[in-house]
Amino acid sequence: ALIAAGKPPASLGPRVRPVDLDFGEAKKTARGLEATIIYVDRFGNLILNLQKLPTGDMMLKGVRLKRVRTYAEGRRIEPLITLGSHGFAEIAINQGNASEAFCLKAQDRIELEEI
Repeated sequence: ALIAAGKPPASLGPRVRPVDLDFGEAKKTARGLEATIIYVDRFGNLILNLQKLPTGDMMLKGVRLKRVRTYAEGRRIEPLITLGSHGFAEIAINQGNASEAFCLKAQDRIELEEI
């Protein structure tokens, strides 16, 4: 609003320089992928440092994660893995809380097994 009212951008405060965040990269293992949880959102979804998913389902702690494009493709309380709108893989439980179900938090390293 201030800019629209004619104020110069420099009058709004110090110049901000964006910083790229480095979340590291997931690693291929003999059984699948090793990734880090970079964030847990308010729904309990686990956001990973993984930007490309294998084409099929995966396993986490012995639980099958259904590979889906959208949450609507999963049944109620079904563990899912999908590529989120932010470009990172996320593990979720449709209408549930993956962080609580798997007892995981940000910074935890996980092993995803390919099926």
